Amino acid sequence: ILCEGYMDVIALHAAGFENAVAGLGTALTPEQVSLISRYADEVSLCYDSDEAGQKAVRAALSLFSKTGVRTKVIRLRGGKDPDEIIRDHGKEMFAKLLGEADNDIEYRLSLLRDKYIIETADGKVNFLREAAVLLAKCDPLERDIYALKLADELGVSKDAIMNQIKTFAKKEN
Repeated sequence: ILCEGYMDVIALHAAGFENAVAGLGTALTPEQVSLISRYADEVSLCYDSDEAGQKAVRAALSLFSKTGVRTKVIRLRGGKDPDEIIRDHGKEMFAKLLGEADNDIEYRLSLLRDKYIIETADGKVNFLREAAVLLAKCDPLERDIYALKLADELGVSKDAIMNQIKTFAKKEN
């Protein structure tokens, strides 16, 4: 579990999450990522829920994508950081959030989903267009899996989503 500060690490260790480290701020360096990748096959990013923390998550995902380390993103709800969540809601709440952590693609899709009111036709179309741009950059297996997932979630045919993805994939090449 990679978090921002030492208070988060102390709270996590005290709550029994002994595999927590801190980058000490939001500016994770390639050297830190290289060091972490020597010791871990998977990293759960747990940065603060504020804008700076979420910007740091996106930067960390980019750095870790070059290492082969699987990444997950813990979406903090009920507090601004792990220390506050554990203090206010207990270690069980943090364990639940850890268990619900999103992989890179799921995290990016959730950020896109949050931008739109997907209950409306316009919101659904705009979300799916941006999702197609994201999925166009993925490998074919991931495209297929997430196109099916989005089709089921939004009541749109998988073929329509795949066609949109292919349109953007062609533009990428």
